[in-house]
Amino acid sequence: MTNNDYLMDINRYSKFIDKLIINRDGFVFSNDSVEHAAVAFEKLIGQSKYEIRLYTSKLCDSFFMKGSVYSAFKKASDNNIKLSILVQASERECKDNKYNDISKKEYEEIFKDNFTIKYDINLETEEDGLLNNFLLIDSSGIRYEQEGTIEDCNNIDNVKAKCSIGADGAVKYFSDIFDEKR
Repeated sequence: MTNNDYLMDINRYSKFIDKLIINRDGFVFSNDSVEHAAVAFEKLIGQSKYEIRLYTSKLCDSFFMKGSVYSAFKKASDNNIKLSILVQASERECKDNKYNDISKKEYEEIFKDNFTIKYDINLETEEDGLLNNFLLIDSSGIRYEQEGTIEDCNNIDNVKAKCSIGADGAVKYFSDIFDEKR
């Protein structure tokens, strides 16, 4: 695939999500690369009216400081939207490996009183086992990774994530688990 083909693919993916946002029917769509994840994050965060909840293995600067992802979060903060983050890794592990040196400081700064973060949180259910990274937008938008990844932050090509807008039941399931730990 040439660079031009790749950009066309990302543009088509972005337009596809725009159509799903209009329909809000709970249709489930995939993203399988970091670039697709960035588009999904940008689009989902752009739909938030009051709260973004994020569960992540590590708050990786390489992703969360990416232009379009950071810009979407910045716009959400400008609209007075709350951001709650639960991080699976310990704060010490993140600092030692410099996973979130920039992200945490930047997000605290832009969200101010609308920001919370907790470390060393494992979200596990009897039915599903350990849950992986997910993003919740209000009560109807979700992006979740179906499998964990052994790679740290960079060069994750095979993400295996699903997204949906209007999936109230799925969002409630993940929200209930998230809210127990925050």
